[in-house]
This record gives sequence, C-alpha cells and structure tokens, in this order.
Amino acid sequence: MSLKGNRYTDDDVKVVMRQTNRWLQDLHNTSVEQVVDFDLFAVFIMQEMDDELHIRKLVNMLIVTFFDTGKPQTTRQNQLVQAALVVRKKIEKYDLEIKTNPSYPKPYCLRYPTLQDVRARSAHLESRCMVLDDEQMVILLDENRICVGIGLPPFPTSQGNPVHISHETRALECLRDMVAKPVCKLDVGQLPPFFVAQTLEGSPQTPFPLDNKNKGNFRSPGDSPEASFSYQAYGFGLGGKKSAGMLDKKIQCTTKSIKTHLLQGRGSNSPDDDKELHLPNPLRENNNTDDTEAIVKLRNEMTFYSKLSGAINNAFLPKICFSCPSSCGLSKSRG
Repeated sequence: MSLKGNRYTDDDVKVVMRQTNRWLQDLHNTSVEQVVDFDLFAVFIMQEMDDELHIRKLVNMLIVTFFDTGKPQTTRQNQLVQAALVVRKKIEKYDLEIKTNPSYPKPYCLRYPTLQDVRARSAHLESRCMVLDDEQMVILLDENRICVGIGLPPFPTSQGNPVHISHETRALECLRDMVAKPVCKLDVGQLPPFFVAQTLEGSPQTPFPLDNKNKGNFRSPGDSPEASFSYQAYGFGLGGKKSAGMLDKKIQCTTKSIKTHLLQGRGSNSPDDDKELHLPNPLRENNNTDDTEAIVKLRNEMTFYSKLSGAINNAFLPKICFSCPSSCGLSKSRG
C-alpha cells in the first residue's frame, strides 16, 4: 500500500533527500543556462515601492533615506538597500559608457524604468513564450547573471508496485481536492478582493462522544480515511487580522521622497507601535479553517517538492539558508 505524506518517518524523509540530491546532481551536470531579458533587483525595488516612479528616483530615495537618516530596521528594508546599490552601480556604468560609446546597450532597468513599463512588457511577451527543453535542467539567469528560476523535468516514476505514491500523482490529487472544495474564498466584489471569513459554529464535536450511555463502545468504521494531518499547526491564517504588524511592509513614498514617518522600526511615531501584537494561534481556531486545512494537507502531501525546494535554495542561496536556523534559534531563545 502506498504511503501518504503524513505517514513519512524520519528515515523516509532521509531517503527522499538522498534521491532528490542525487537527481539534482545528475541534472546539473548536463544543465543548460538561459539568459532572460530581466533585472531581478530593479523589479524588486519597483514592486516594493511605487508603480509609476522612475527607477533612478527610487534608487536615489533608498540610498538617501537609509544612508543619511538611519540604517534599515527590517529585513525587507535591508534587501532593498542592497538591491539599490547594485542597480545604482549598473546605471552609473551605463551613464559613463554611453558618453564614449553611443551603441552601448541600455540595461533593462532603463528600458523599462517603472513597474507599469515592466507589466506592459510582460503582457506583450506573454504570447511569445519560448518552450524550453523539458528533459534537462534549465537555469534562468537575468542580465546580471542572477538566478531567477530553475526548470526541472518530471521526476522519474518507479516501475512495478512502488511503496510510495509518485510525487506528481500526490501533488495533482491534493490540488484537485483543493479546487473541489471552497478553499481561499474571495469576495470578488471588493477591490482588492477580501478573504471571506467563516462564522465559527462552536467547538468541533465528535460523532462518537464518550458518555455513560455508550461508554465509548462506538468506533469509526475501519475503512475510514485517515486525517490528512496529525499535529497541531500554529501561525496566522490567510487574511487573519491578528497578523497585523507582524510582516514587513512596502515602502511608502511621495514623488520626491520616502515617507520616513511610516517606516517600520522608526521610533514611537510608527503607526505599527499602536497595534497590539498577538502570538500565533492554533491554526484550527482561525476563521478560514478550510484554507488552513487545505494548506496543511498540501504541505504534508508534497514532501518531495518541499525537500526539492530546500535543496535548490541551499545550492543557490547558501548564506540565507545558513542564517535561517540561527534566526529561528534566536527567536526561540528569546521566547
């Protein structure tokens, strides 16, 4: 009988990791690099700040704000500053080269200097997609040779009667189940759409209560399906109001400068200081229980893809992967 994702033991997970790493190593030996017309850092800055302002102005705002008036206070602010330094260097190089070489190629961030331009370009290219080789690992690089995506062929399925359900079959079954249920309900009449909260109907009730009458003699049928998750997950549900103030926010700005009084971590004037922070709740207590259960099931039933993503991130982002356990340890030690 095939194992489901929530029945994986530690040894099963280790086997998956060994298979994943060996498969990735074999694919990487014959991988193909494909440079795409894109600038990850520049688009990241546009997405996190303003749709209409020119990239030159956005970069200048970041450098002036976080070098002259204070250091970054959140992870996102620090990422934006580091990206701004890279983009500024590229723009300065172009400005210098164009003086003596009129044919010097204009970088992506100056050909599409606003997020509106980027979106228009993306829409234009949507009908001109190029199909890449589906039998090799394809590594997509932007014009700075920064990895922006990796394409992988399907994992080879086992022949005969395998112990484990194939990864693709498990993923498709789980996704079909999510689509069949009213998961991630949206009120599309609103702009932007809002998650529709479910009304709580009291504590869950078992169909086989323990009382003096039945004394617990009634049991569920032996062929009843197993629960998709066997532990209590904690966190914030989709659209949960208690998550307010917990996440890094976009940089608010005018046409001339960043609104420093709205930056996170900038003293008592920050609007977030007035918000009461909440510890994560058991996710089963959140209003959007259908969403929560679907997400937990998806995580359990896609063990392979979770490990695959971790292996790829560890290969391409080793410093970040190394710092993540340290960050979690720091949070745990400080309660």
